[in-house]
Amino acid sequence: EKRQQIAVGDTIRFVNTDDSAEVLETVVEHLFLFDSFAELYRALPLTACGYSDLELSSASPDDMAQYYSEEEQKRYGVVGIQISRIQEPRGRE
Repeated sequence: EKRQQIAVGDTIRFVNTDDSAEVLETVVEHLFLFDSFAELYRALPLTACGYSDLELSSASPDDMAQYYSEEEQKRYGVVGIQISRIQEPRGRE
């Protein structure tokens, strides 16, 4: 539900869970709405979704099952969020 409130132009702040001093500030450039991760994986380039070229052959929508159940996907849908960095990551120097 909280992801349904995200809009283009919003800022998202990512904090490293292992080191809270490491922070990445981003801005939402585009939102992609799908009914499932299977649809998202068919429609978007997986390198834009966080996979490296070496991981593409094993990438699967099932990778997201640890975060979002099929029931949650059916209930809420899936949002792909295209972001861009608005400043250099802070933290370890």
